[in-house]
Amino acid sequence: MFFPEGRIRVFVYGQPTDMRKSYDGLYALARNGLRQDVLSGHLFVFINRRGSQMKILYFDRSGWCIWAKGSRLANSSATGATCIAAKSTGRH
Repeated sequence: MFFPEGRIRVFVYGQPTDMRKSYDGLYALARNGLRQDVLSGHLFVFINRRGSQMKILYFDRSGWCIWAKGSRLANSSATGATCIAAKSTGRH
């Protein structure tokens, strides 16, 4: 994915997020909680209570994308983390 420099904004949701949420739940938090146009192509970041997991939601004209990263060892300096990417072509 290519992001044109200077055109993408990053919005961080300021409250702990349940990481079981997927496209619909994160979309609702970004739209209602951050009061932003979720179809804008900007990045919306959600972090869990312990700070050990993060999801990033964005829309890229062909569907929703979620990037997720989580540390297996919360509050540890170890770098044992995983990264996944998923895409949905569902329309809202």
